[in-house]
Amino acid sequence: MALAVLSQAEPRLIAEQYYLYKMFGLFRNKKTEPTDLSFLSTDMHSHLLPALDDGAEDIEQSVQLITEMRALGYRKLICTPHVMADMYRNTPASISEAHAKLEKRLADNGPADIEIAYAAEYMLDEGFTLNRNNHSLLKLTGNYLLIEMSYLAESPFLHNEIFELSLSGYQPVLAHPERYNFYHNDYAVYRKLCDAGCLLQVNLLSFTGYYGPAVKNIATRLLKDKLITLAGSDVHHMKHIAALKTLSRTSVWTELKNYPFLNHSWL
Repeated sequence: MALAVLSQAEPRLIAEQYYLYKMFGLFRNKKTEPTDLSFLSTDMHSHLLPALDDGAEDIEQSVQLITEMRALGYRKLICTPHVMADMYRNTPASISEAHAKLEKRLADNGPADIEIAYAAEYMLDEGFTLNRNNHSLLKLTGNYLLIEMSYLAESPFLHNEIFELSLSGYQPVLAHPERYNFYHNDYAVYRKLCDAGCLLQVNLLSFTGYYGPAVKNIATRLLKDKLITLAGSDVHHMKHIAALKTLSRTSVWTELKNYPFLNHSWL
């Protein structure tokens, strides 16, 4: 009797297994849409200028990265080399010179339909206060200024500089707040920063898990709570480009495309 039952059930089991196999194959081979970042138009955080920091090592790498960024849909790139008192002592003059060399190289052989601008990403250290007092800060556009901190601990200058910058007519923008692990157990601090007048800029790479699951979780939460104003690539090299291309496979891709980022208004 048992053999008879098994015999009758066998065709159905085979059919179910075939169905699951086919469905697994479909999901496994399902093609995702390509990552198209044209909805942002402008990238406001990158390290594409040659030989200034830990980004592009030379002008050929700069051109390669810019070509890839253009293929991702960007129409304007604001290059933001690091300015750090103890490591990258870039100045408006050195940044402007690197930009001019890159522009000339792109004019000779490079993507023609993309605008390359420049500003800086300022570490909140002793040198930053000096630069602010000397009125030698490079802005993203208008009065927007990109600032960052060490990943080890909150800068002792942060809250005072947000106040002083606002008082001086700047709009501070904190780079990649989701990457400051010391804030991960104090999520309320992100809203406090916004209330203090500081805008938050998230790295698109964070949503891909490039920096790890904890950073991804905070980035996703900031997105859902609409605490982010700007999105940046923070591209330094081709590994970052490869990770950016996976963005359309993330669970928040549709939300990213529909989010009211300020980037598109800077084109």
